Amino acid sequence: MPQYQMNRAKTSEALADKGILVKIGPEHVSTRQQLETTAQQIYLAGYIPEISMRLPQEMVSESMHGLRATREYESVEHKNHILLAAGSVTPSNVDFAKGEGFDILVGTGNMTRLSEGSTIERLRQLQQEGYIVVPTVQRATEVRYFLNSDIEFKPDAIMFDPYHLSTPEAAQ
Repeated sequence: MPQYQMNRAKTSEALADKGILVKIGPEHVSTRQQLETTAQQIYLAGYIPEISMRLPQEMVSESMHGLRATREYESVEHKNHILLAAGSVTPSNVDFAKGEGFDILVGTGNMTRLSEGSTIERLRQLQQEGYIVVPTVQRATEVRYFLNSDIEFKPDAIMFDPYHLSTPEAAQ
């Protein structure tokens, strides 16, 4: 029986088709069953589940076991390309996310610190390994940096997360 193979071109096409990642974090689920069911329902609704790496790794691993089986079945039996995105990816958990079989890596924090040349090189390397790389930005200037610069790295998509701008401290 054929097995699921990560395919950057198919993943990119499916991401462009679906277009929306729905974040699942610790504030949304508290058990493996809730995480797996929520991710499956997001997929069935036509979106991409983005599973936060802020969830306990054991919960993510247990849920991914079932989600990988669903993805395998859907890709072989129904030719559906189920995308699984890891959110809140940082240098300390990127290897865990890769090992769990995520197709899309959404990075926050120091995964996208632009002053470090090694970070841009790491993002480029993840793309070369076949992952869809989506840096999270918080300001329009960061979006412009990725779109108009000559850093020799173009993200597959950009997640704009202005959450910090809506805090009471930012309003002052």
